[in-house]
Amino acid sequence: SDYLELFFIPKKEPFIIEKITSIDGLKEVQKEIKKYYEDFVKNFGNYFEQVKSQLDEKTNKSFEIIYKIIQNRKKKFFSKLDKFKIEDDWNIQRTKEEFLFYIQKSLKNIIKSIIDPILSGIKENSAYDGIIKIFNNFLSSLGIYTKTLQVGYKLKNEDFYLINPISGDDVETTDLNKKDVIKEIIHYPYLTNEQDVILEGEIILWRIKHNG
Repeated sequence: SDYLELFFIPKKEPFIIEKITSIDGLKEVQKEIKKYYEDFVKNFGNYFEQVKSQLDEKTNKSFEIIYKIIQNRKKKFFSKLDKFKIEDDWNIQRTKEEFLFYIQKSLKNIIKSIIDPILSGIKENSAYDGIIKIFNNFLSSLGIYTKTLQVGYKLKNEDFYLINPISGDDVETTDLNKKDVIKEIIHYPYLTNEQDVILEGEIILWRIKHNG
């Protein structure tokens, strides 16, 4: 679908944890993540104010829900960031790994809770394009990017960590060549690097129907 391209975030910077080169560096990164999130909330609020008068009732309600979600997540996310503590025997590399593992779930929840309502509305109203841009900028500032997938691509064993297959309509086929082939893409996977997936891509695969 055309709207998928709007969600594409190129890989620009390394993930923000790479800036951790000391214990003080961790504190700076925690501060930086909070600042980027604050900017995200502020930019969303400003955009909502700009377009509010042009939105229909349904879209207005949806924007309000998304705005509440990001405001509510902020307190929880900041509190989680503050609670992370370095163990005495960790070196810098271990600290980075543990910190990534520690915040992964929070980031996953934030992304999922925001893209779900966007995906519901994007096909009906182009005002969502602006939200996606603001959201993409926030994720990109942290070093999170998306990996593109193509309809018709046959997944290899090493690709499955990137995706979460979901059920869809009219997915049955007797064509054996369509085994593990992507029929439809709901959203791309979000990554911090080639190995670490924050949120798996949601896709619909063809299902082989065996006769008899």
